Amino acid sequence: MASSPQWKSIIRFKDSNGQVLYGEPLGDDLKKATVFEGDDILSLTKSDKVVEVGEVLAPYVPDTILCIGLNYKEHATEGGFSLPKHPVVFHRQVEEKLVPSNAQSKNSITGPYATIHMPPESHAGSIDYENELCFVISRDAKNVSAEDAPDYILGYAVGNDVSSRTWQAPDMCGGQFSYAKNFDSFCPIGPAIVSSKTVGDPQNLKITTRRAEKVVQSSNTSDMIFGIYDILSFLSQGTTVPAGSLVMTGTPPGVAMFASSPPNFLKSGEVVECEIEKLGKLRNEFL
Repeated sequence: MASSPQWKSIIRFKDSNGQVLYGEPLGDDLKKATVFEGDDILSLTKSDKVVEVGEVLAPYVPDTILCIGLNYKEHATEGGFSLPKHPVVFHRQVEEKLVPSNAQSKNSITGPYATIHMPPESHAGSIDYENELCFVISRDAKNVSAEDAPDYILGYAVGNDVSSRTWQAPDMCGGQFSYAKNFDSFCPIGPAIVSSKTVGDPQNLKITTRRAEKVVQSSNTSDMIFGIYDILSFLSQGTTVPAGSLVMTGTPPGVAMFASSPPNFLKSGEVVECEIEKLGKLRNEFL
């Protein structure tokens, strides 16, 4: 069994001097944090320093991002899809491993309160939100059973799997989702990673998305087709899922693609909030 981290939740942030640090927040408002030393989310050491939190960044930038599509029963129903017989897997690309001294992402990962810059409508329009439960792998996982999967999960975070539906259309994507997902800043995560011990059962978490303060997604992770532990077991069969990998686990019903006819996709100036019980809330403006 993997050892638990020294923290219950961990954030990555800039302090008042612009230094990028890891820390355990002292309250839900994320105004102060106990500093944890180190550059690797998997091996941080608690210090005795408490500092003011400035800008909250993505809690870390993973080397590997694995994503599961069509994983909520009601989401499959709203789209008119049959339930998949096995997890639908795609990847988000990672261009550069970033340590805390280099806070700017050069891939789709971005912060929980960062602005998301939409690509030109002429190239990649029909931008949509997807609130998703994410988990972080604590150690290399290969041929892991669902029963043993909890021992490989460091913690959980909220993610928005922002998508260009233009590039998910069958005649545009050839059945591959990755290009639609990998535009810069299309994957805000955070605001913290909350330890698996703190979260407890990941299959009973309320998940809510608000668009311009109106609830557009309201569900529970109990509606997943493939649960967290089954997903990790599936991904690890014959393949090593590296320590530090981020896994995104699909979105519930209520995405703009299926909420109205014709769809009312995101417009410049709109704000989307993605919230998951026990994990916190993302709030991102789209421009």
